[in-house]
Amino acid sequence: MAHLLRPSSWSAAFAIGFAMFAASAAPCAAQDQACQFEVSLPGSRTSTHKIDAPGIYCLTTDVNMAPSFTFGNAVEIEANNVLLDLNGHKIGGQGAGLGTMAIGIRALHRKNVTIKNGTIRGFFTGIDLTDESSAGHVVEGVRLDSNTRTGMALEGVGHIVRGNQIVNTGGTTALGPDADAIAINVQGSSGVRLLNNDVIGVAPTGTGVGRAIFLSGGAVDALIVENRITDADRGVEILGSGKFRDNLTVNVDNPFSGGTNVGGND
Repeated sequence: MAHLLRPSSWSAAFAIGFAMFAASAAPCAAQDQACQFEVSLPGSRTSTHKIDAPGIYCLTTDVNMAPSFTFGNAVEIEANNVLLDLNGHKIGGQGAGLGTMAIGIRALHRKNVTIKNGTIRGFFTGIDLTDESSAGHVVEGVRLDSNTRTGMALEGVGHIVRGNQIVNTGGTTALGPDADAIAINVQGSSGVRLLNNDVIGVAPTGTGVGRAIFLSGGAVDALIVENRITDADRGVEILGSGKFRDNLTVNVDNPFSGGTNVGGND
């Protein structure tokens, strides 16, 4: 990192503030220092990329799956303690169309997986972190765009989902003429935190239901705080147990159901 020369006449407060601004203006350098493994996947891909060892992985290219890739996982995480930094890049499966059954990123039976900082677009499910033995996952700063059934699916214990943007979920033709769409689907999870996420546009197929945040049976002790939801049939729907606070909705037919409303919701 470059050293900044500061005239002695500057105040200490200004110098510190300038240094903080300089660091925030050059995120790539910080990410490069943190990365242990670079992942370069150029071209049109027809097979799964597997991550099978712990570590910090950073994408250095976009990942574009071929139109023929309609089933399977674009990226599969097969180890615990993995941080996948999309590094501003996209993992795209939109070439397969609305009939795709492919998944963007999947990790089953894993612990302590973090996915951050990029876009996942055009899959049946954008991120799949399911099975009851999973624990401690974090998804932050990810844009999940135009995934046809589910933006992200979670199961297990102690996951944190924060600061994500889930846009234009739904439209699958793989499940028949009437299919639900779910932006964030939490299945049988304990202690999940859904914090400061934006859900914009959840459109089911036919007479299906568009759910923004859905906690299905068995999901317990959730905290759902400061999320913003626009254009969905149902906003926050809790079939298990959990508390929700300071969430806002616009153009949502049924904004809140189930759980415990502890205030500040619209």
